[in-house]
Amino acid sequence: MTIKSDKNIKVLLVEDQYHIQNSLEKLILKENFQCKSIATGDESIKIFEENHPDIIFMDIQLPKMNGFQATEKILSKNPFKIPVFQKISCKEKSYLEVEQHLGIVLNFLKI
Repeated sequence: MTIKSDKNIKVLLVEDQYHIQNSLEKLILKENFQCKSIATGDESIKIFEENHPDIIFMDIQLPKMNGFQATEKILSKNPFKIPVFQKISCKEKSYLEVEQHLGIVLNFLKI
């Protein structure tokens, strides 16, 4: 599926496992989106402030700061809600409650 847009969509990809990051980045670039890939939650906040991405793909289990903490800080600084997609390993009730509180758009399971 190719998405057409007048605007060059910027994606922030936050994933600490290189092989997953590399695969997702290839899919994102295939859609002709710009992609900035990083591996830590704390770095995602800095990159968000510098690049103002249109979409964020965020892993939950990250070094230094987890994906929930990073997402909460990003959304608190953003006056406009930005779509955040979170990658989780399982559908734990505690994860779903945090996602609902933060307004996470969608999560996808890591297989």
